[in-house]
Amino acid sequence: MASAVQYPDTFALEAAAAAVSTVVRSLAAPRHCFIGGYAVSLLGGTRSTHLTGKDVDVLVAADPSDIRLALIKADPKFSLTPANKLVYAAESYTGQDGPPVIIELLRGGLNQQLKLPDANSVVTLDIATEIALKQKISIPIVHPSVLVLTKIKRWMFIAESTRPASKSKANHDLTDIRVILRWLAERKIRIDFTAYPEQPKDRFLPGLRMLYARDTEAQGLLDVTMEEEDLASVKV
Repeated sequence: MASAVQYPDTFALEAAAAAVSTVVRSLAAPRHCFIGGYAVSLLGGTRSTHLTGKDVDVLVAADPSDIRLALIKADPKFSLTPANKLVYAAESYTGQDGPPVIIELLRGGLNQQLKLPDANSVVTLDIATEIALKQKISIPIVHPSVLVLTKIKRWMFIAESTRPASKSKANHDLTDIRVILRWLAERKIRIDFTAYPEQPKDRFLPGLRMLYARDTEAQGLLDVTMEEEDLASVKV
């Protein structure tokens, strides 16, 4: 019988993120911010670790290969797996060794294949996690007004998939999208297409139309987090 997949707990993910942030801040290109499920988890309160995930995604402002080497040199808890994955050996909340946290270093910008937000210019939000506060730093994440677009970008391409793995990712992305939209709605903040110049607005509208038509909760949240003109094009 196969054993259940083990995931790092939230404490381990926070420790890994704080370690990354501490080292990157000391480099020549210190701009960085977290993206993906870990970033969303910092907005949504309590979330089970299987939804948060087992990795930490970081947008960096320099060559990821150089950042990787700097992390390994600066902190012995960073290492490479046989598959050449960067990992961080963080203890769990109980102080016991748990599964390593995978660190994904990503480069955004117009000239990059994935067209992710550029760490040099994207608007960020500083989050004060418990571990970060002890180290007198904060954890920068892509601002939720842009972060939601990065989630919609992936969700729209896998939402109709019948493959189990893709269906699972789509469900997790939808959960994340709801979390971000709630955060924006509570603060009366709108989705900001202009803050994501690497992708044209038209690229997101099909996904937003699909989301509006399919999900009742998201529909109500989009009503209060989109500009009227943009919302009108989504309701079509």
